[in-house]
Amino acid sequence: MQRAKDHLLATVIICNEDPVAAVNAACHRTLETLLIKNQTHPGTKAGVELLIRPRLAKYRFILPSKKVRSHWLLNAADNVLLSWLRGER
Repeated sequence: MQRAKDHLLATVIICNEDPVAAVNAACHRTLETLLIKNQTHPGTKAGVELLIRPRLAKYRFILPSKKVRSHWLLNAADNVLLSWLRGER
């Protein structure tokens, strides 16, 4: 349980006005981290799926993506980002 919690609580912060470029940069950084930690191997599928809001569904991303209206991980990420922007974290 603790190991899963460590992975879910990791946050990648990217500053970019273009949301697609920001998401792709976060995907790239996540894949780099998986390679460095030997949790995936070069040339194989990482086994990671990207959940995206419907407004981003028409764009292409580095990771396989799934369009969702609402998901607890997306909602949690929104809450963390808002609290960080307010200076609470």
